[in-house]
Amino acid sequence: MSNLLKNLLIALGLAILLFVGYTLFFKQDESLTGVETTGTFSAEAALETQKLLATTNELKLLNIDGSIFSDPLFASLRDFRVDLGTEPSGRPNPFSPLR
Repeated sequence: MSNLLKNLLIALGLAILLFVGYTLFFKQDESLTGVETTGTFSAEAALETQKLLATTNELKLLNIDGSIFSDPLFASLRDFRVDLGTEPSGRPNPFSPLR
């Protein structure tokens, strides 16, 4: 291949990369980003917010009885946790040069 042809192919490839980069990062198109820019997105977000607030209000109304912790069945539960021990720590400053 001649140098001129190589340079033209490199320039064409660079131009395609720049176009794709512009399209993906700067252009606000719904088909590319998957986010609607119309008012329906705000309506959907408001609906989800209302659901979240309703669930939060339901949780506030719950009364939890603490007598379950004094129940003999609860007291008979066994702990199956495994102690992993301590791990050695690294250097105080991992970015300092090695000596």
